[in-house]
Amino acid sequence: MVRKFRKGKRFFYIQSANWEGVAQASSPKEACSLILREALDEFNNETEISPKILSVDLSSVGDTGEGKNFTLHPSCEILANIGKHGAASGIKNIVKNYE
Repeated sequence: MVRKFRKGKRFFYIQSANWEGVAQASSPKEACSLILREALDEFNNETEISPKILSVDLSSVGDTGEGKNFTLHPSCEILANIGKHGAASGIKNIVKNYE
């Protein structure tokens, strides 16, 4: 993916379970939502989702190559953001049972 910079948008690397992607978004949660939706469209029922989704703000990586702006997002929140409330509830219950 190649895109020109857009004001108010940053590049994010998103990773969970067996998939990863890059998105241009205004926030880490928006980037996670965009890439999770794309993963579900691409892989359908074979999409694996870990309890947390990693986002790394690639725009924050400095000249040293070290980025400190990463976040782990609960998968159930991102699933709910994209309207997958049943799946969000299911993952939330599974995680709760293992805590």
